[in-house]
Amino acid sequence: MNALLKGELVLTADVLMGLVLGEAVMFLRIPSLLEHLPTGKLPRVTVLAVTASFGSSKAGAALIASSLEASEISEHNAIFSVLMLPLPSYLKRWPATFMLAVSMAGTAGALFALSLLVRSVLRFVWAFMMVDGCSDTGFTVKQHKPSLRGLIRRTAKTLPTAWLFFAVAYSLVPVADSFFAAHFSGSLLPVAGWTVAAGSIAHVSGALAVAGGALSRG
Repeated sequence: MNALLKGELVLTADVLMGLVLGEAVMFLRIPSLLEHLPTGKLPRVTVLAVTASFGSSKAGAALIASSLEASEISEHNAIFSVLMLPLPSYLKRWPATFMLAVSMAGTAGALFALSLLVRSVLRFVWAFMMVDGCSDTGFTVKQHKPSLRGLIRRTAKTLPTAWLFFAVAYSLVPVADSFFAAHFSGSLLPVAGWTVAAGSIAHVSGALAVAGGALSRG
């Protein structure tokens, strides 16, 4: 329970920081300052959000949310911009995942890590191709006044969903572990293998750590 609460607190701080950052960016009208940048088909806000996602994809998503409310970006582009956000932060974490996978499984681990990277890159490219620069034609950056009511409203929409999905993912790991052990023990994968699969529901790094522990115990 303590670990779950700690994770929820970190998630809350991350989301709140992103929402406040989004308010600040729109208030300072930073997107309008980028109107002469060669961003191609990407909306200026998308470029900002992708850049922010190198630090936190949640912060990038909060920028998109604030921009959508301020009519800086169309709903269509907001959806596909959000789908582009996981790649930058994943690139930062990927070297550690690669080294961990290779250290445990050699060539197979390297192929596994590369498949994760390729998946993320393909999703980014697909979302990039779906962004329609023309759909934002006519959108103008309005003077955005910080509003505590607006911030509270977006927080009320965002945090409960984030808390729910985090708690579900966290809670499913032991449940899935017990289910696989009871019903699939010895079939297709050993129990340790099912434990690794269940761990990947929460995070691939956690699953790799479980795999490493299983290997060390033979």
